[in-house]
Amino acid sequence: PIGPNVTDSDMSHYFGHDSQPNFEVPTANPLLIIGMLGLAGVMGLRREQE
Repeated sequence: PIGPNVTDSDMSHYFGHDSQPNFEVPTANPLLIIGMLGLAGVMGLRREQE
């Protein structure tokens, strides 16, 4: 394939920076992070209302 090798496990192309060799980018799927934060927020709001 022509061009940089882009895989889902390499998140550097989402943030516009080159991932350093032998360095795992400590970011999970952005959608997963948003989902977890949203779920935690809903749980917290429900807990306050009750």
